[in-house]
Amino acid sequence: MIDELDVDLALQGHDHVVSRTKSLNFVPTEENFSNATVDQAEVVLNESNVEYYRNLSGTVFVLPNTGGTKAYDELYGKSLEHIHEVRPNLEWMT
Repeated sequence: MIDELDVDLALQGHDHVVSRTKSLNFVPTEENFSNATVDQAEVVLNESNVEYYRNLSGTVFVLPNTGGTKAYDELYGKSLEHIHEVRPNLEWMT
C-alpha cells in the first residue's frame, strides 16, 4: 500500500535516537525475505553537505534505534529532593 500511495517517508516510534533506511521498494517474500529491495535513487549532496535522494521511487523509513528495554528514571515516584537533584529545571515543583 505504501508504494501504491507513493509515500516518500514513513516515521515510526517515539524515541530520540533514530536510524533510517535507504529508499526501499516493496517486493513479495518469494523475491526477498525482507520484503524490500533498495531503490537505486540518485543520492545528492546539497550546499550544506546534507544527503538527500533525487527521483526516488521507494520509501525511506525512520525507525527507533534503541536496543533492549528503555530505562527511564521513574521520576515521579521519587522524592522531591531527588527530582530537584536530577532535573534542576523542575525546581518549581513543590
